[in-house]
Amino acid sequence: MPQLSSARLLECLVVAAAAGVLAWVARGVLRDGLVMVASLFVGLALIEGGVLVLDAVQHYEPPAVGHDSGLSQGRPLVGWGPVRPGVYRSFKTAPDGHLVFDTHVTIDANLDRRTVSADGGRPIVFFGDSWIYGDGVEDDGTLPQLFADLNHRAFPVLNLSFAGWSPAQNLLALREGFYRKLIDRPRHFILFTSPFHLERIACKGGYFISGAPRFVPDGDDVRYVGPCAKGRGALAPFVAIASKFALYRRIEPLLAAPRRDDVALYLKIVEAFVAQAKKDYGVETTVLFAPFDDGYLKKSGFTEAQIVDAWRNDGLDVLVDHLPKIPDESLYWIAGEGHPTALANKARAAEIEAHLREVDPAALDVGATR
Repeated sequence: MPQLSSARLLECLVVAAAAGVLAWVARGVLRDGLVMVASLFVGLALIEGGVLVLDAVQHYEPPAVGHDSGLSQGRPLVGWGPVRPGVYRSFKTAPDGHLVFDTHVTIDANLDRRTVSADGGRPIVFFGDSWIYGDGVEDDGTLPQLFADLNHRAFPVLNLSFAGWSPAQNLLALREGFYRKLIDRPRHFILFTSPFHLERIACKGGYFISGAPRFVPDGDDVRYVGPCAKGRGALAPFVAIASKFALYRRIEPLLAAPRRDDVALYLKIVEAFVAQAKKDYGVETTVLFAPFDDGYLKKSGFTEAQIVDAWRNDGLDVLVDHLPKIPDESLYWIAGEGHPTALANKARAAEIEAHLREVDPAALDVGATR
């Protein structure tokens, strides 16, 4: 059961008590103002305490807390990512203190997660978020690495992904030429996405005041207008403070629920990525779509099937991710949080390879290494 404790609850009580003491000795307008402050923070404390009790009754477990040692820092345009090569410890602990995972991450000279594959030749390139980057697994357990191993490391495989990213980062990186020196005559692009990227693309929830890129519709295309935090003004510090409260954690999913316009933007961003890849590199892209929860899309008026159909109707190649059935499917997920294990990544690597053999067999042609 979650512990009935909150730093925010204690802070509210301290501020309320301090304002109350000062109000007792103050006079006039100052006293009235201090009484209002004390009343406000007593109210906040009661609400925060009530939410914590509800958490305990409902056995609500707050999300695990992530840690690293300088692995992720602010970066222009894409918002965040590695800023120097090296081997980093990456671990995550649950609120009760137990270790969820403890891994090491190797960042190469190009500031991407290392994938051991062929040194030269035409690459297959993976774009995505923490699922592709490999949160919670060692270097040899990421999806790009297991895909490279499956193909006997016969050609280069690149992992151009990072935790918390979305197709918005992937698109902006392409448009800004981040990878022009890195990607040479690519064989095929794999773009990972899932409906939970909607919050990131729409700058909602935890992304409202983040450095993630924000796009807006521009006819049949999309246009970059700056980071999500741009133009928030006085809302930014308010949201930053509010996000520390248990109450905000409860209402944030309601505020971040995707709407119809969010899905329309999501569709366009993925389509823009595929078009940009074709324009800049002459390469085909497979969209690897991971189902999430149709209930999440309820307020948008869309279903996951309709999203996939919309892309396919516009000519995109979409591979809907379906892991094979095994006796214990919990083995596909890191216990205590929602990222895939190396076992799941191995199954997806085989799924992608089989798909490419159908839609673009030349991409796997070892004879086309140079």
